[in-house]
Amino acid sequence: MFFGGIAGKEEEILENFQKLKVEFTMLNDNISADENWLAGDKLSAADIAIYPVVRFVEKLAAQEDVSKLNLDILPIQEKYPKLGNLVQKIDEMPNVESLYPPDWR
Repeated sequence: MFFGGIAGKEEEILENFQKLKVEFTMLNDNISADENWLAGDKLSAADIAIYPVVRFVEKLAAQEDVSKLNLDILPIQEKYPKLGNLVQKIDEMPNVESLYPPDWR
């Protein structure tokens, strides 16, 4: 997907994104509306761990050839609002943007 294209891998990509959607739904459903974090009322290792996964999935799903597969996972903020809010809260923290590779922003 990043290298070599997706030709011949379409079904595998669709299957894997379906699994991701199940996991994202579970994560979204487990975020308390009043706490906004995965493991309580404060940022935790769980939040830090899921953050790059969500951003990586967004990056993959937005690629031109992959986006044509109609994965129905983007935008994260709309499909998984509590998970999207968690990611946004981390995005707003000091120096988070400096952690991204230069071509990701």
